[in-house]
Amino acid sequence: MRPRTIYNQLLMAFLLVAVPLYVANLFINIKGAEQNKSQITSSLQFRVSSYIDNMEDEIERITRLKSDYVMDADLLQLSTISEGLDIFERFRITLALQKRLQIMQMSSSLIKNTGIFIPAIDRTITAYEYLTSIDQEWLDILSRHNENRLLMIDSRLFMSLPYPGRDVADKMLLYLLSIELSTDEIIKSMNSKRTFENEGSLLLDKHNNRVIANASSIADTEAFVHFIADTVHENKNSGSGFIQVENREYYAAYESSDYLGLTYMTFIPEREIMGPVRLYTVWFWILSITSIGFIFLFSYWIRRIIHRPLVYLVQSFRRMEAGDLQVKISHDRRDEFGFLYERFNNMINRLGQLIGEVYEQKINSQRAELKRLQSQINPHFLYNNHFILARLIKAGDNDRAYVFAKYIGEYLRYVTKDEQDEITLEQEFLFAKAYTNIQLICYTERVQIVLEPPPPQSLALKVPRLILQPILENAFEHSLENKLTNGILKLSFSQNGSGVSAIIEDNGDELESSVIEHIRQSLNARETSVGEGTALINIHNRLRIKFGDESGIEVSRSSLGGLKVEVRISGGSGSSCTDC
Repeated sequence: MRPRTIYNQLLMAFLLVAVPLYVANLFINIKGAEQNKSQITSSLQFRVSSYIDNMEDEIERITRLKSDYVMDADLLQLSTISEGLDIFERFRITLALQKRLQIMQMSSSLIKNTGIFIPAIDRTITAYEYLTSIDQEWLDILSRHNENRLLMIDSRLFMSLPYPGRDVADKMLLYLLSIELSTDEIIKSMNSKRTFENEGSLLLDKHNNRVIANASSIADTEAFVHFIADTVHENKNSGSGFIQVENREYYAAYESSDYLGLTYMTFIPEREIMGPVRLYTVWFWILSITSIGFIFLFSYWIRRIIHRPLVYLVQSFRRMEAGDLQVKISHDRRDEFGFLYERFNNMINRLGQLIGEVYEQKINSQRAELKRLQSQINPHFLYNNHFILARLIKAGDNDRAYVFAKYIGEYLRYVTKDEQDEITLEQEFLFAKAYTNIQLICYTERVQIVLEPPPPQSLALKVPRLILQPILENAFEHSLENKLTNGILKLSFSQNGSGVSAIIEDNGDELESSVIEHIRQSLNARETSVGEGTALINIHNRLRIKFGDESGIEVSRSSLGGLKVEVRISGGSGSSCTDC
């Protein structure tokens, strides 16, 4: 069993217990926050509704009281037969009226001032004054008012009652009772309802949304006014929502009164509503982070006592699988892992002894197989060229036959020079170049050959003999044989990390994709016998035997249109060893 599986199982068991508890706690926290917010918003809406109801009751009480004053006998006498009254009687009636106005004014904290306009005597009587004249313009405004029970004039609130009433047409006005409500007292009553430090309230004229009373520290109330205007236009006499004002978000609740013609709004900064919830959330996340810290500590503890020793042991096994038989586990443990480490070291020692016994047999077997592969490739080229030489002699082309025979001699001298199994990449390239010189005589102007030398740092790399020439020969025979003109054969090299790749391309136009796939499958078939494969398979096997599975041949379609053969040689550039 892999150590990370054990580690994951232990960690999963812990998480199976911790995660459900954490999720349940998170769910409770979210639901609690939502419930708390809902309760606060419901309470705010209730306070707004309660305030507007209380104000309606108070205005209704003042209205009833106002109606009682209108039918006062002294007031009727003063406004109708004042000319028949002597000075003493006028003075008595005036004092009685002032006393009643004072009683009315003191009956409610909302009443700021009371007064009676009497046109017949051109006098205005207030609770504490007796004016000698009437402001006719002001009287006209108060007497014409017939829209609501409250009259808003320049952010001031008035209640008025003329006699005879407004429903009596073509009657001369005898007198008019005027009551001004105190906006200061209204603001004071609004402030008395506050439950949050930065809570604010507004009282607005419902019909034109003018602010009558502002019980807040916010001077710019335009955003609140727009919010109410939009919702009132939607025929909503009450509502709530969030408003952005001065880069702060407020939660606002409002209610409108058709009876008063007023709209009352209360707003609270959103951070104050959610402040306790956020504080609880902060502590929740602190607890969560602390829990995560304990989880990491628990995980580290498991890694230290179980996971890390197992990983160390598995890494040692993998190094051994990769061929490193020098690996040893140094330890000072006295537990079960110490026993496993000791047995591992003993196993490595025994494997080293066994491998040493069979190593030379394997080397000898590889060398025999290389020689057999090489002997299979070497004669192939000679057969073809002897037929070509005979054809030149028969045709009487003695000059070209001489040059061709000279190239063949150089080729044979290279092949029979010595019995070395390996040569440098530079020598292999020069041999391939000599081979292409021979083919140029055969193909004359039909083929253009481009040869690029290997990178300088790879010239001394030891490679098996005849790994380039057979591939070039296949290109001539299978791709360029039927090319009458414009044939191209290109040999180039590229550095690939610590190795080098030789790339052979042609522009043959008879190559089908199925052929490329068949060659690729043949190269990947490891069970192909040594003496039964094509030249590409032979070269592929020889490179894999010498350099390992990372080396070999890959085929694909060339950008020139024909076949592209990449000969990959790994194992470092510039190596001059003969037993790499």
